[in-house]
Amino acid sequence: MDRPPLPSSNSSYGDPFANPPPSSFRRGACGSPVSQAVREHNLAPARFSPGPRPSFSGGFYPPGPVDPNAYGDPYGRPASVVSTSTNGVDSAWRRRQTIKRDRGVTRKVKLTNGNFITEYPVPTAVFSAIEPNYRQSSTTEFSHMRYTAATVDPDEFNEEHGFSLRTKMYNRQTELLIAVTSYNEDKTLYARTLHGVMLNIRDICKTKQSKFWRRSAEEGNPGWQKIVVALIVDGLEAMDKSVLDILATVGVYQDGVMKKDIDGKQTVAHIFEYTTQLSIDATPQLVLPQQGDANNLVPVQIIFVLKAKNQKKINSHRWLFNAIGKMLLPETCVLD
Repeated sequence: MDRPPLPSSNSSYGDPFANPPPSSFRRGACGSPVSQAVREHNLAPARFSPGPRPSFSGGFYPPGPVDPNAYGDPYGRPASVVSTSTNGVDSAWRRRQTIKRDRGVTRKVKLTNGNFITEYPVPTAVFSAIEPNYRQSSTTEFSHMRYTAATVDPDEFNEEHGFSLRTKMYNRQTELLIAVTSYNEDKTLYARTLHGVMLNIRDICKTKQSKFWRRSAEEGNPGWQKIVVALIVDGLEAMDKSVLDILATVGVYQDGVMKKDIDGKQTVAHIFEYTTQLSIDATPQLVLPQQGDANNLVPVQIIFVLKAKNQKKINSHRWLFNAIGKMLLPETCVLD
């Protein structure tokens, strides 16, 4: 493609690089006269004062070496809002574990084969919420929470070493063992899971379609006595302490009862046992049994295993199968 010819010297456009005529300096953009001071300023030659030249602020290629620490960590994460709120809950929980000497009550507990195993009365509000026909039980599973400070490996948590579980003590045959393992789930997720499990247990015990569960109820052996729920938390430090508030509300946990060591032996796991008829849904709303309501939750036997340290999920499964499972010998185990 041919380029168009350049304008000649006689063209009306003129030379674009030529100095403008003197008349263009005498009038402004709107045709007004320009002052002599402005003309002198515009036409005066530039003058430079002697001295060192200013440093060059641009860059060169290739660039020089760069200190990776000069601008901070580009992958650094800002502080988590969730972590801040959790730390507040954690601090409040730690304060509740400290009992003042003038308000505390000293109890002498006889060790069972060198193991710390004792029962604590549940709050009156929890016990009163249980249906009257269950409160009249000859056992303490509704009136007291049972605490065990386990100082042994899961393989050694057995009767030979002086340990026991309520269901085993009551000579109940466990048909179904439901396990829920967790690490640092928040209270909403935990409440939703636990409430869902309790609803399913109610449906199992009240179903008319299963001959086994229907016959068990007709023979005077309530189905809920054949089902155990094991809650296993992988580490006290990492867990969301608000989950403990959920469990305390339904009677499974109490503040200030955990023992760090027994006779110089470090506690490996804190084990709480309680049979509850209370639950908290994901709203969260406290679910209480109502007198004569067929939709009430049935009692649920809960074993809450709170491991002192984070030892990963395999160790949690060992507590389920090698410790609890070996003692209860369930027919079926469901792992959530």
